[in-house]
Parts: sequence; C-alpha cells; structure tokens
Amino acid sequence: MEYIPDNADLFDEQEAEQARIHRLYERLAREEEMAEMRLDEEMYEKWENERW
Repeated sequence: MEYIPDNADLFDEQEAEQARIHRLYERLAREEEMAEMRLDEEMYEKWENERW
C-alpha cells in the first residue's frame, strides 16, 4: 500500500524547507558581509601602498 502524506506531514515538510531556506539566506548574508570586509581591507591596503 502506498503512503499518502496527510496535511500535517506536508505542513512539517514545508516548515522544514522554509527553515532550510532561511538558514541559506543567513549564510549568504554572512558570506557577502565577509567578502565586503575583505574587499574594503584590500582597497585600504592598496591605498596605503600607493600613498607611500
């Protein structure tokens, strides 16, 4: 007999998927912030090297 998910199962799956997507967006935001910080640091180092 084939298992047919009920609404509660589907709701749990949807909640889990939304939580996973939320974690991915948080991770992406952190990675973007780190990339921006590295770029700022590189630009500052370049500016300092050109200054002297």
